[in-house]
Amino acid sequence: MPADPRLLDRLLGHPDEDTVDKALSRLEEMHKAGTLKAPPALRNRLASVELETGDPKVRRRAAELRKALR
Repeated sequence: MPADPRLLDRLLGHPDEDTVDKALSRLEEMHKAGTLKAPPALRNRLASVELETGDPKVRRRAAELRKALR
């Protein structure tokens, strides 16, 4: 996955859950490294992932990242 936060943000809305998982993983890596410059809509997109994805682990990770971005 690219290191472009805006592209990764858009990929969180992708219909393929594997793509969403990979984009979320890359965003988590960037956040941990301190290199994530979050686009304005990222928190809202993460909230959508929490509601829409079928994988409970992905929902939990999206919630944790969203809370960390406050």
